[in-house]
Amino acid sequence: MTKTATFIRHGEHEHDHLTETGRRQVEETARQMIADRNIPAVILHSPAERTTETAALIAQAFNDAGYKVPLKSTALLADSKPQMATVEALRGLGDNGDNILAVTHDNCIRGIATIFGDRAPRYQAPKPAQGFKFVACVDRWQDIARGNIAFTRDYTP
Repeated sequence: MTKTATFIRHGEHEHDHLTETGRRQVEETARQMIADRNIPAVILHSPAERTTETAALIAQAFNDAGYKVPLKSTALLADSKPQMATVEALRGLGDNGDNILAVTHDNCIRGIATIFGDRAPRYQAPKPAQGFKFVACVDRWQDIARGNIAFTRDYTP
């Protein structure tokens, strides 16, 4: 069995709200995900307004394409959390689907890239709405580890 996770940084923002450019960035990333048929079972997001707005725009794009995807806020994806908190958010998913989307912050994206793979230099400063998809060869989310992760797709608006 495999688990798939996609991590996307929030769109460009000012004062914690997406700008018009940020909304366009997010819509482009959502279009790429739909074209790839990368439809998550759930969208996890940080409680910050910019990530909440980003997650809602992506969910709306999925809904418009005929896919109903629920949203779930989790403080483990918050900007102030240490990088391992992102890993704990994944490990705590239980049976929340084989494919998830996490809308988060640049430090979380850098953390996942650093902890699970060799992509750290590429994600030292991820652009707004940029992210990546990885596949974990595990039966349960709590079993993810560095040796069972393969990065498979980059998303850049």
